Amino acid sequence: FGATSIYIALALYAARYALTWRHEVFFYCLGIILVILVGVSRVYLGVHYPTDVLAGVCGGVFWALFIWALFTLLTQRKTT
Repeated sequence: FGATSIYIALALYAARYALTWRHEVFFYCLGIILVILVGVSRVYLGVHYPTDVLAGVCGGVFWALFIWALFTLLTQRKTT
């Protein structure tokens, strides 16, 4: 959960300031690859069941996107 939320949040933050769409896609892919590697390593080492890892990834993605949406909503300028 923690690794997923951190890596996805960092990917979203880095992609926000990317100069080109290729850089943006690179940051998204890097975040996803890191999440997959952490999840696979947890199952490989026998520390968690696959369902535990899946639940942690789902929760971490939800949390990162929720915080990102809240951050975006609060930092938007009102154009009225």
